[in-house]
Amino acid sequence: MHASGAAGKAKMLRLSSFAVARGMRTGMFRSFFRGRGIEFDSVRQYQYGDDVRAIDWNVSARTGKTYVKTFAEERDMALFLVLDASLSMHTGTGRKTRLDQALESAALLAFAAEQLPCPVGGVVFGGETGTFRRPAEGPDNVLSLLHAFESFRTDAPGSALSEALRGCLPLLPPSSLVVVLSDFRVSGFRQALEQLAGRHRVIAVRITDPSDFSVPGGGVVRFQDPETGAYMLCRPDGFAFRSAWEKDGKENAAWWRSLCLRSGVFPFSLSVDSDAAAALSSFFASNAGGGV
Repeated sequence: MHASGAAGKAKMLRLSSFAVARGMRTGMFRSFFRGRGIEFDSVRQYQYGDDVRAIDWNVSARTGKTYVKTFAEERDMALFLVLDASLSMHTGTGRKTRLDQALESAALLAFAAEQLPCPVGGVVFGGETGTFRRPAEGPDNVLSLLHAFESFRTDAPGSALSEALRGCLPLLPPSSLVVVLSDFRVSGFRQALEQLAGRHRVIAVRITDPSDFSVPGGGVVRFQDPETGAYMLCRPDGFAFRSAWEKDGKENAAWWRSLCLRSGVFPFSLSVDSDAAAALSSFFASNAGGGV
């Protein structure tokens, strides 16, 4: 895409992100995005001139001396985006691939966080991880991050999802919000996901395609492994084949959702056919959202 086209798309996504930001402020994550001003820090012994309303009566009663509560300004909550750009994400049966939808969703979330305002960081990965970017504020930071997502290329097969999840841990301030955008067509990531969810709020956005649940019809269909390039030709006209395909898709979706809930993660499925802005704003505005 040429420069003017990219700028126009960014402008449209920035406008669409207002609805996502509104959902973040009013829905189930509102406490993370609304400034509460100050938070409890510690206690210290009373000094002349301290506000008597700050006296901690429980500690004072136990010690026999007068103690007051001290408070510190709350730090802005950070948003961290974990974007899957592995070879399987380059697939799709419609106008958009899974990666297209993931990139659009990442842009909407980053622009929404910019409006809140909220520091944004992220990492993109395929068979290997790209550069980790610490959360920072400002439009230049957001555009730089999104450019890194768009320009990431790798021929390495497989998925470095576990490495990406573990790698962001030392970069995040306490109680950050981490959004993982992936098709989750990989195993062995549960431990890393649980560890991350133990310290932060995590949303897992599973990017799906209609072909995950129903096999295309119409004669011979070419099935190709995006990781290896191997392919086979099939004629999936039979009822048994279609039923087995649909059953496998539903079972995989149920397995993924159950894994997320057991790991303390908010699961959210997003089809490539969906309006990403509408779906994300609805998810954040919800008080349920498939919560944990």
